[in-house]
Amino acid sequence: MDNRIIRKLSDEEQKELIRLLVKEITVNHFDPEKDRDPAGVGAFKAKIRTRWYAVNISLYANDLFSGISENSVKSSHLKSIGSPGVTLTEQIIRKPHGR
Repeated sequence: MDNRIIRKLSDEEQKELIRLLVKEITVNHFDPEKDRDPAGVGAFKAKIRTRWYAVNISLYANDLFSGISENSVKSSHLKSIGSPGVTLTEQIIRKPHGR
């Protein structure tokens, strides 16, 4: 799926697209010194503030996207995109990558 197409959608259309594509999101605590890096399509590790997490995003159609995640992804910081009352998933839906 081309990012240029997604950017042309309204915020509400982007949210609906995400709801239709995402099958499941699992987040677990991750210790980079003890745990093996997450593997597989849609699996990555992320440091959010001071804690590490292993994230796995399952899509209904994984083949629509190529390389949607990378290890050591920069994640939210309260002063830049974080919000104490909003979950990270809601932030991703509200602020798609590349916008």
